[in-house]
Amino acid sequence: LWVSVPNIFGAHALQPRQTCGCNGTSTLSDPRIDIKQGPIVGYTGCVDDVPISYFLGIPYAQPPTGSRRFAKPVPMSEDNPVIHAKAFGHICWQIASSTYPLERMDENCLTINIMAPADAQHRDKKLPVMFWHHGGGFTTGASTYHNGSRLVAESVKLGAPAIWVNFNYRINAFGFLSSRQMLEAAQAGEAALNVGLYDAREALRW
Repeated sequence: LWVSVPNIFGAHALQPRQTCGCNGTSTLSDPRIDIKQGPIVGYTGCVDDVPISYFLGIPYAQPPTGSRRFAKPVPMSEDNPVIHAKAFGHICWQIASSTYPLERMDENCLTINIMAPADAQHRDKKLPVMFWHHGGGFTTGASTYHNGSRLVAESVKLGAPAIWVNFNYRINAFGFLSSRQMLEAAQAGEAALNVGLYDAREALRW
């Protein structure tokens, strides 16, 4: 499995492809989607000459800070200003390493990424969605390191276009803090356990 992962996600899985023109065309325009949360502007790049629309680092829940720390995620409000979704969001807090550098971490990390065929909004039928929940034993990991654009490109080439979605969720103590006192508080309805899984549910609802 570990040998196949680089082949699936491509050699440059850490970052999306640069904006470009496909097949020698000029630079493609920035895509925009309008949802209840507000307008979202991404960018279009190419993977193997297939135009892909990227919408990166979109917040799907309120920042889990202050009174929201260790609590279930709170949905985003509606009618926000334009969200410029052109870069991955912060990594959720975890043990720092060369793969997960400290300077990229922040508590405000509940973001979701979308990679889709550039013409997805103009198709007659809705497309299937690949929803990726990253692993890491609930202690490490981030959506940044799973760029599904190559899978989207391959789906287009196969005549079965699909959309890729992945997200960050709280891990380590921020997402899975547990103690006897917390268990008793949760049983009394005064606290929540495994809030990282509630993050995943909120990302799916979003």
